[in-house]
Amino acid sequence: MTIERALVGFFGAVAAATAASRASCPVPEFIAADPEAFFQHLVALRGETEMKHHAERLATHVLGECKSGRATLAEMEARLVTLAGIVAAFPPKTNSLAEALARPPGRSAVAAALILASAVVSRAQARGRPEQARIDPSWATDMIAEALTGLLSEPRVLAGVERAFASAAPATGQAMRQTPSFDPHQLRQACAQHGVPADRLEAVVEARTLQVHELCRNLTTLLPDMGDDPYLVESHALGRGALAGGDLGLASQRLTNLAGRLKDLGKADAAASIFAALGQLEDIRLEPHAAASRFGEAHEAAQRSEPARRWNYALRQAAALASEADELASLGQPSNRPLAEAVRIYASALGLLPANEAT
Repeated sequence: MTIERALVGFFGAVAAATAASRASCPVPEFIAADPEAFFQHLVALRGETEMKHHAERLATHVLGECKSGRATLAEMEARLVTLAGIVAAFPPKTNSLAEALARPPGRSAVAAALILASAVVSRAQARGRPEQARIDPSWATDMIAEALTGLLSEPRVLAGVERAFASAAPATGQAMRQTPSFDPHQLRQACAQHGVPADRLEAVVEARTLQVHELCRNLTTLLPDMGDDPYLVESHALGRGALAGGDLGLASQRLTNLAGRLKDLGKADAAASIFAALGQLEDIRLEPHAAASRFGEAHEAAQRSEPARRWNYALRQAAALASEADELASLGQPSNRPLAEAVRIYASALGLLPANEAT
């Protein structure tokens, strides 16, 4: 290990931690174990000149520490490697990162980066990490902030980091887009939690697996709706990838983030489609109450100029509520609430159906 490799590995760790926070997921083990490879992947996507610039900014802090006599190069290498591990273990919290990126008026990228870095180091301190490594918390905060500043001040750089994060592959560091094999473990868990009889378990899992594959295909058709926004494109890919691999909880989380972002950007049609996909996903997970909520969000997000589409979402919301009533009854907990809500939704939706389609 050389100081140069330690520096690029540290920046790779900070970049990966930032992208992981944006995707609401932990830093993958293969990146945490080899952040230098992630840096090289960034070089391939963003170019050597840009990545060299970020590494040189960090090097000024290291050289200043060495020239002052407070540490040798060997000691700095060890500290940077340890600091890279700390960043990967304690990435910025998603809500804090979102606030830093939004930046209230008057707050610079440097100030936002310092706030984020301080939060990371504070969480690490609570676990004894900087002290164990004999790393001064102030220095650690400054180093992390310097790396974060390069990401927060340039949206195009952060978009490139997110693209690299989404396309990084274990062991190779090359851009790959593989569809993972489906793992039915979470489906089996859902069936067990909802009392599916053992003699029907595999048949239900098989049917729901086919529904997952259909949902993946439907999501693929929505990719053009993401436009050329790198964040939307990669968020879509991350959500679909989690779904295709069978991590239904993570898929729900990522697609929820995507739907919210689309809604904030005024992309009503695309947001409604993703909310509807989430409703279908919750139905697959045997969560009718959550499915009804998602179809309700799709109904609200859809444009008022598309009554037939909103009618369809309302029907699916009401059907999910009816399923919830059936489930509660089967559990010995009958309730009139879901059916009453379903009737209310059916009644309010009647005005949406075009006259020539009413029966």
